[in-house]
Amino acid sequence: MDLPTAVLLVVLVALGVMIVIVLEHRLSRIRRLKQTPASDAVEPRPGEVVASVEVAPPVAPLEPERVQPPERELAPAPVEQVSHVLMQADTELAFLTTIRLDPPWLECTFEPTRAFGSVKQLFERELELLEHAGGMFDQAAFVEQWQRIFAAGLWIRVDPDAEHISQFLLHIHPDGTARLRYG
Repeated sequence: MDLPTAVLLVVLVALGVMIVIVLEHRLSRIRRLKQTPASDAVEPRPGEVVASVEVAPPVAPLEPERVQPPERELAPAPVEQVSHVLMQADTELAFLTTIRLDPPWLECTFEPTRAFGSVKQLFERELELLEHAGGMFDQAAFVEQWQRIFAAGLWIRVDPDAEHISQFLLHIHPDGTARLRYG
C-alpha cells in the first residue's frame, strides 16, 4: 500500500470514529431526556425517528437552553430566594420567587396578578412553541413570539434593588412554576 492510500485510510477511519462518537452522544442525550421530567426539555415525540445528526443553525440569543452533556450533569443547587417581578411599563403582572438554581436557569414559583391576563396568551403560545408538540422545534416562530412579547413592553424587575432586565427568557408552566433566564 502506498503512502497516500494509507493516509486516506487513516483519515477515513478517524472520520468514522468521530461519527460514531457523535451518534453515541446524541443517543445518550435522547435516553437522558426521556428520563428528564422537566417540561421545557427538548425531546423526540413518541413515534418520531431520529435518523440523522442535524447541524443546528447559529444560536439565536433567545433560543431555549439545551440540556448539558452528561459529563457536566449536576443536581440543581439550592439558591437564596430572589424576587423578580414581570412588568409591563409600571404594571406588575406576576411575581416570581427563585426556589432553585439550574444554571443558567432559575426555577421559580409563579404568582400572576389580575393584570397578567392581558399577556397570558403570549406566554401560552411561547410554551406551545417551546414544547413543539406534533413537530420539530420552529426556531423562527419561537423568536417571532419573543419579539411579540418584547413588543408588548414586558421586562423583569429584580427586587429589592429594582434592577431593570429587558432581555430575558421566561417559560411559564401551568403548574404555577416558571423557568427564568437573563444576563
